[in-house]
Amino acid sequence: MADPQTQALMRGLIKVWADFAVDLDTVPLIDNLMRGKFRIDDYRQLLINHRQQVIEGARWIARAASSITSEYASQRAMLLQHALAEHRDYKVLEADYVAIGGNLADIIGAEKNIGTEALHAFMYQRASEPNPFDLVGSMFIIEGLGQKKAGEWGRRIKEQLSLKDDQVSFLLYHSTNDQNHMRQFEAVLSSGILGIDGMDKKNRQGRENRGSSLSIATRRNRECVMQYDLAKHDFTNPDPWVALDLDQSTFFDPRAKAALLRGNSSKSRQFLLLVLRPVARLSIILVQLIRIIVPNSLTCSGCLHALIVWA
Repeated sequence: MADPQTQALMRGLIKVWADFAVDLDTVPLIDNLMRGKFRIDDYRQLLINHRQQVIEGARWIARAASSITSEYASQRAMLLQHALAEHRDYKVLEADYVAIGGNLADIIGAEKNIGTEALHAFMYQRASEPNPFDLVGSMFIIEGLGQKKAGEWGRRIKEQLSLKDDQVSFLLYHSTNDQNHMRQFEAVLSSGILGIDGMDKKNRQGRENRGSSLSIATRRNRECVMQYDLAKHDFTNPDPWVALDLDQSTFFDPRAKAALLRGNSSKSRQFLLLVLRPVARLSIILVQLIRIIVPNSLTCSGCLHALIVWA
């Protein structure tokens, strides 16, 4: 079992992933996919832009491994193994692109988008510094896409576009393969790297940077999300409402979901309703019995109309 420090970090990463997953569903391509409006051109764009991320990802992981000093040789070996396992995955993306009628030269020669340039400029810079183990957190979030999202996206794309498995092979493959990578990352986090001087400072800076870089629209959405603190969450007695809030498998508008969870988890809903519900039902039964005995004596159309107008 992981030590308390690793558990706390994993809880923080899960919270970051949950926020990221909510934001991800607002991306136009993914929004089209979730609403059943995905088109073949959307899939081509997804493959082109994903290929850029896959190629650069293996490179900055290898760069990070080369920056790890000798006392952490076992952790360096894990990163190198991970880079080796994925450094040719872009070939699978290219094969998927060609299989849906795309031109191989188009996906190879496509210009990098600005998001790719910005992300990997930071990743390469950080990976060039000594012992850049804080990038394991970034790898956790990125690999979470494969574990939590790739399979679902692959199945939806296959269904909506009437494709075969060999046309969505990259997404379907990573939905199962990336689960092993997640276990490797947790093993690295538990290996003692969190005790390295300066790691706690890097973690704090990462949390502060995440808060400052959020867009106004994203902050507005987060104000509606159910409030909780994962750092104080008791995993021996889990809160079911926290679990539902973190669950991204249901396609539920975040604001509506937050309102539902706040209502269902309120004290009045959990305790007061238990007392009032039988009283209310008995009252309904009593009124129905009276109406059976004297069906017309308790009617007042004028009051009913007034209530409809003014209530």
